[in-house]
Amino acid sequence: ASLIKKEVPNFPKLELIATTTTFIAMKATSSRSSLNRLDILLSSLVGKIEFSISKTNVINLETVILNELEFDLEWTNPYFYLDRFQHLTSLDIETCEFSVQVDDLARNCLLSSLYEPSLLNVKPS
Repeated sequence: ASLIKKEVPNFPKLELIATTTTFIAMKATSSRSSLNRLDILLSSLVGKIEFSISKTNVINLETVILNELEFDLEWTNPYFYLDRFQHLTSLDIETCEFSVQVDDLARNCLLSSLYEPSLLNVKPS
C-alpha cells in the first residue's frame, strides 16, 4: 500500500505497477538491453489500455520499488545460468540467427518445465 502512495500521483496505479514489475522481471531474467525491451513492452500496451505509460514513470517507480526491496532481488533461477552459458559460448549475440534460435529453444524448454507438476517438487540445487 505504501508503494502505491509513493509513485506518480494522479496516474493509473495498478497498470503502472504491473508494467514496472514486468520490466523489473525482464531485466532480472535477461542480459539483453533493458531500455529496448522497455520500448517493446510499452508499445505492446498501446491499444490494450486506455492511456500511455511513459518511460520516465516506469523508471521512477522502478527506483521506488527497488529501494523498498533494498535491491534484494537475487534468487537462483535457470535463466541466470542460461544467460551465463550463452555468454561463455558466444551464443548471446542477438544478430546471429543461430544464437537467437538457440535462445528461443532454451527459454521455451525452461518455460514448459514450469507447467510440469512433477517438477514443482524438485528442490533447487
